[in-house]
Amino acid sequence: MAHTFYDKAPTQELLEAYKKNNSFLIPTLCASATLIGEESESSEKHVGHQLAEKVLDETGKTCFCGRMKIAKEGCKAEFAYETVKMVKRYGLDIIWSVSFTLLLIPTTPPPINQNWLISYLLAERILLPVL
Repeated sequence: MAHTFYDKAPTQELLEAYKKNNSFLIPTLCASATLIGEESESSEKHVGHQLAEKVLDETGKTCFCGRMKIAKEGCKAEFAYETVKMVKRYGLDIIWSVSFTLLLIPTTPPPINQNWLISYLLAERILLPVL
């Protein structure tokens, strides 16, 4: 098991290590984006939606859009996204959890909008729905 790296662009060596060790990837893209300080625009867009208005007060919206911004310089969410794409193309397993969406309440909102990430992954055909 490995979480997505975001400090460097993924390499062929990384993919071969996943395969050699029979590993699977847990993307943790929400955590990566908040640690790096990216994707705030998408969160701001979603907190204005009528459904978010029903469950988030102003404090919740501020927390929902907040970022930790503790990653070192040069880290990029795009590296994490590219890792997921490469792992998918390489035919390795990706384990995805959407439990963050259950935490959409004012006291404990997720760091970024999970629905946006799922939409992105589905559009890029990285994540395929399992029925």
